[in-house]
Amino acid sequence: MKQLTSFPRSVVAKTATHYNKSFHAKIFTLFASSESEVNTLAKYAPVRYAYCYAFMRNDEGQWFLDPKGIQKIRNWILKGSRQGTHHIDKLHRVWESDWKKFMSNCSRLLTVKLDALNDRDLLKEFSLLYTQYLRAGSVAYIADAFMSTGTTDWLEDMIQAELSTQGIRKNRIETVRLLTMPTHLSFTLEEESDLYALAEMFDTRYKTLPKFEIISKKYPQIFKKLIHHERAYHWVRNNYFNVEYLSAQKVYRRITQLIIHARSKNISLHDERQKKIQEIASYRQERGRLLRALPLSKPMKNVLEIARLFAKWKDIRKSGVYMGMHHFGRFLQEIGRRKGLTAYELSHLVFHEIIELFAQPQEMRKRVATRKKQAFFAVTPRGYYIANTRESRPYFSYFSVGTSTTVTHLRGVCASAGTATGVVRVVLKTHEMSAFKKGEILVANQTTPDFVPILKKAAAIVTEQGGVTSHAAVVSRELKKPCIIGTKVATHVFRTGDCVEVDADKGIIKKII
Repeated sequence: MKQLTSFPRSVVAKTATHYNKSFHAKIFTLFASSESEVNTLAKYAPVRYAYCYAFMRNDEGQWFLDPKGIQKIRNWILKGSRQGTHHIDKLHRVWESDWKKFMSNCSRLLTVKLDALNDRDLLKEFSLLYTQYLRAGSVAYIADAFMSTGTTDWLEDMIQAELSTQGIRKNRIETVRLLTMPTHLSFTLEEESDLYALAEMFDTRYKTLPKFEIISKKYPQIFKKLIHHERAYHWVRNNYFNVEYLSAQKVYRRITQLIIHARSKNISLHDERQKKIQEIASYRQERGRLLRALPLSKPMKNVLEIARLFAKWKDIRKSGVYMGMHHFGRFLQEIGRRKGLTAYELSHLVFHEIIELFAQPQEMRKRVATRKKQAFFAVTPRGYYIANTRESRPYFSYFSVGTSTTVTHLRGVCASAGTATGVVRVVLKTHEMSAFKKGEILVANQTTPDFVPILKKAAAIVTEQGGVTSHAAVVSRELKKPCIIGTKVATHVFRTGDCVEVDADKGIIKKII
């Protein structure tokens, strides 16, 4: 991708408060996904985003996506839905081919010893992975056009208007929730379901659980099942910043904890696993029944079918991000070893600069040093621009959202009904999750699959961005937790330790003074 000499500050000035996601992230990983979403998408789809950009500081990225592009892509999706879902199905088929190639390569790389490769072959493997990673995202990112960017969710408003036109007055909010619920097992739920199946097997077979070392030596067939789980889900705990390999030993440790807990509470592991599977099946059946019973127009049904596909598509795409983080981590570690840099230091460079590291090692080392404090980058279909600490300052002047002590309440979109009162815990970075206590109110910019353990503990969930098909909305409904999304500034208004009242029936969060 071509490196640009500038990016218009006027664009940042107009949009730096419009649409924002916050990531605990490294420059390398957030840039890779940005290139996939904007530059690679433009090569495959008839519609595209004009740009995205990010402010990077202290391993935190404030990321913005072209708001006009969001609306343009959404309008293209909705216009096509008047005739059917063919325009989306066509893109999905293109993406599926790239996804299979990416998955196959990820599986192959698990057995490749990077330290045994010469520089040329190492860079060749690195480049292949990066190219396939970009394509494995690409058109799947049109799903971001279904995110909410206002104080109400546009898709919910559209469904509500349709129901009103058809004279349907009763249970409209619940009907909307049901129509937008996913009908698939997310990858976190798939992994959890498979883990429960293994735990059930061990619980049935062993009254006293053997040590992991004994299983690996004396029970090869059972050990093989643990290895299979490791190979299938070794990436599941990753995110844009942390990379944690889920080994067979860690899998067995979690199985042991599940069994000990189930036995102490007299809980059936089989029943717990089936309960979640049956819930999804129940949602699927009820959603199908509603679609048949409600007098919805054909275009509305098409939009709902696209929303259903997008929910699944986004989840698969996110699993690709986490798989990619594992392999990228391995390459950065090996390249860093050869060039006298740590993997963390290398993560301050983007892919194209890491390739240049082999030809211009001194120049790239200087860039690492001048980029550690902060950086700004932008990606467009034409190329990318990146500014180091000093050059990024003019861009940072437009990003000035600060903590507010005067605002006492916020409004947002009701994603999952209910009310709760509790103490706020603001979570912006991965390591902050360990401090989360059961019964606290989670306040975050957004949630991703790695948030699931603390979502289960939360009394309620509040996010700054998202839509009725976003991760926070979907999981909160699965967990039956009150949830308000789209508040825009919740992490700047509420602080850890604040006592708040969350009314997800009305979409209001209030500080209790």
